Amino acid sequence: MNGCELSNKYLGLSEGIKDKEAIVTFPWLKKWFEVVPDDVDEDSPRLVPYVRAYLLYVIGSVVVPDKSGTSVPLIYLQLLDDLQEVRTYAWGAALLVHFHHALDEFKKPKDRPSKTLQGHTFSLLGFALERIPKLATLVGLDGTHVEDNLAFPLLVKWTGLLVKSSHNNYSEVRLAEFLQTLHGLEEADIIWEPYQRLPNNFLPEYCAGQQKMGMSRTVLICFEKVVYHRPDLCPKQFGLEEVDANRFRPLLNLIGKSRSGPKGTDYRSFKDYGLYIAEWENRENSYIRDLVEVGPLSPPIEDDFVEHELVSPAVPPVEGSFEVT
Repeated sequence: MNGCELSNKYLGLSEGIKDKEAIVTFPWLKKWFEVVPDDVDEDSPRLVPYVRAYLLYVIGSVVVPDKSGTSVPLIYLQLLDDLQEVRTYAWGAALLVHFHHALDEFKKPKDRPSKTLQGHTFSLLGFALERIPKLATLVGLDGTHVEDNLAFPLLVKWTGLLVKSSHNNYSEVRLAEFLQTLHGLEEADIIWEPYQRLPNNFLPEYCAGQQKMGMSRTVLICFEKVVYHRPDLCPKQFGLEEVDANRFRPLLNLIGKSRSGPKGTDYRSFKDYGLYIAEWENRENSYIRDLVEVGPLSPPIEDDFVEHELVSPAVPPVEGSFEVT
């Protein structure tokens, strides 16, 4: 299906979307789905397109935002067919895949260096501010802001603090100050395990069992994009000693593919794609904790394991959207 057909199938309309268009804009979603009619109740099947439109907006604005910040690929609608299954996809893995690719793209030498980092940058900022108090001080925050931030999800509070701080300190904080702080960091300046402050019941039940997956060295996949998740490169953040990476399965040579090309071509026909999926499916056997001496601050490894699907392998290809070369 092309973008127009996807929109018709899952949203019930495609007015203003051209047949070959692979994206939809946020203004378009807002125009048609921001307001739910009064005669549509929560049990009505007529509500489903509005829910899908909202989830598509969340995917495009939070999980896989692009540089424009105003559009989202229609291909993600295929993952919203059964709304009860949406939670079973590894959206966090999808976010990380896109962010890794965005960082790689940002660092590439260009005639005109990039000034905009694609991806959910608030995640990176929250990660850094939790671990490097000196950075928090630069944006007008102190330790009390961190200690008071105990509500799930943490990023909501961080986002509010950063927005407020940026309004108050925008003209005072300079890039040079951040760079000077980062270049002068010593090990004592880093809080390796900031989440030790959180209560044991902090995470909701539906995601608590997945906490340990952050310690799995595995391949993350989101459609044509693939990256490695390498907790073995920095085990201190898990309270662990040095990891012997040689005891893991050999690293694969990851090659991403394009989502633009001849009609009917499926990137999943790429010969190594099955190897990438197999690595993901083996993630339960790839914990760095299994290969090291566990220290006193190491997080517990629970027995429960909830299977999460990758964002793409079970999804049929969209004609005219993929190219394998």
